[in-house]
Formats: sequence, C-alpha cells, structure tokens
Amino acid sequence: MNTFRHLRHALLIITVVGLFGCGKVIGFAPITQITAEEALPLINQDALFVDVRTPQEWQAGHIRDASLIPLDQIKATAETRLPNKHQPIVLYCRSGRRAAQAASILEEMGYDAISVIKGGYLNLKQAGYPAIEPSMASKTPQ
Repeated sequence: MNTFRHLRHALLIITVVGLFGCGKVIGFAPITQITAEEALPLINQDALFVDVRTPQEWQAGHIRDASLIPLDQIKATAETRLPNKHQPIVLYCRSGRRAAQAASILEEMGYDAISVIKGGYLNLKQAGYPAIEPSMASKTPQ
C-alpha cells in the first residue's frame, strides 16, 4: 500500500512538471510571448522595443524607434540602457529564441514588464511595423 502511495505522488509530480514545466518561468512570472499585433498597443504605452540581434542583423533592417542591445551585451548594459525596471519592454530578434534568452536575463535582474515577440523581426515587419531598411540603416546606434 505504501508503494502505491509513493507511485501516486510521483505521477502527480510528473504531471505537474509536464503541464507547467514546458514554458520558461522565472520565479513565478512566465515570460509573456505576444504576437506582433498584440504588441501594437504597447507602442502607445511607452513600451521600449529592444532588438537583441547582432549589429550586422540590425544594419540589415530593424524596427523604427527600437534600440539595439545585442543578447551578449544585455546583462552588462541593461541597468544603464533600461533604467526603469517597471517600464514595458518588448524584445525581438530574428525568430524569438534570443529574445526569450534576453527576457530570462532581464527577469533575473528584476525587470517585471517584459514581452517577447513570437516570430521576431519578420513577424513585426509583416504586421506593418515601420522598418528601417539597409539603405536607411547606415548608422549603428550607440
């Protein structure tokens, strides 16, 4: 009978981990993944759009008014470049993977209003966000 109880507890734990363990969770707050269309209202709420791709990708095209903070620099520069940890931040990259990594780093640093664009830059562009193309993107921001 005791073995059955242990087996039941083990199955319950596996079920809970299976149901909730698939999404990335930091503390108790999951990283919010949103579509390009869902991000549109955030522009009017003073959200910061942050491109976490490389400077080379940025120069190939990026969303107008976005800031470039490459993933490999996010931890070192976030506190100076993103001083308000409660301001909405919308992260994007090419596909969403690096943006999710950046979101994890920022959440670990105490940022609490982070969203990641599903499908990244291409989805933003397809949704009609104004993009700066290579002919206009001659300067990499500081």
